[in-house]
Amino acid sequence: MPTSDQQIQANRRNRVPSGCRSTGPRTEQGKKASRLNALKHGVFAHQVLVGDGEGREDREQFQTLLQLRRDLDPQGILEQILVEQIAVVSWRLRRVLRSEVGEIRTAQDSLSASTQDRAADDLRRTVRSLSPDPDRQHYSRHQALRATTAGLRFLLDVLHGVILSVEDQNLLTPEAEGQRVAAFGGEPAGLAHRCRLLAPPPDPRLGPEFAESLPPAHRGELLALLRAEQARLEERLPPVEEREALALSADRARLSLPSARAASKILAYDRAIQSQLYRALTQLDRLQQRRRGT
Repeated sequence: MPTSDQQIQANRRNRVPSGCRSTGPRTEQGKKASRLNALKHGVFAHQVLVGDGEGREDREQFQTLLQLRRDLDPQGILEQILVEQIAVVSWRLRRVLRSEVGEIRTAQDSLSASTQDRAADDLRRTVRSLSPDPDRQHYSRHQALRATTAGLRFLLDVLHGVILSVEDQNLLTPEAEGQRVAAFGGEPAGLAHRCRLLAPPPDPRLGPEFAESLPPAHRGELLALLRAEQARLEERLPPVEEREALALSADRARLSLPSARAASKILAYDRAIQSQLYRALTQLDRLQQRRRGT
């Protein structure tokens, strides 16, 4: 039956001009309401993601999981919901892996910090136990300083100060003498004893203005002695640093698994999520088989 002129005129009046057609939501509220339109029946999407704070999760990465629709080909709302549930469970499994990595990294970072703190505490205790009195020396404490990176750096700092004292003032100040004896000990064959032979300490009853300058020959011999010890310590430093680095690396390797408590929590959560994934996949498979009549 041909369209009447009246119907044609009515159609023309009712037609919406192209410039007046809908361009989508314009207000923030409208955009918020339509943001999940592409997810189609995304009843869980806005609940599963952490949307705020430093742990905010990426919505686009979650949307890539929803491309499971292409593989699972859901038909009808119920199948759509099950597919989205599979995507949600897969996202939560991703969190299990992130949690495991976080536990391992936290333990390893704490190890580095605690190792540095322990080395600094050990050095402070050893240094406090040292005495500038040659008759109150402990050989084991001086050897302990040479066995660690922190201790060797401490000894090098003391040597540097003593060398500057000799170079700048042409004598060993009482402070430099005390530091040298405390750090290197007073053993007859030790550095401090050999330095005493070349530069006897000033009389403590006299002021610093009465300290005698070193004879040129003694000054040169003393500086050579100090610099030779400095070179030995610097040569000893790299192997000690390497040994400590290897020990730290071994400790980190032992922490490549989360703690027993954290692992128990992670595994329990993982089992629960895997069970949910299996149920969702099984339910979807049954629905699709029933729909296809297989």
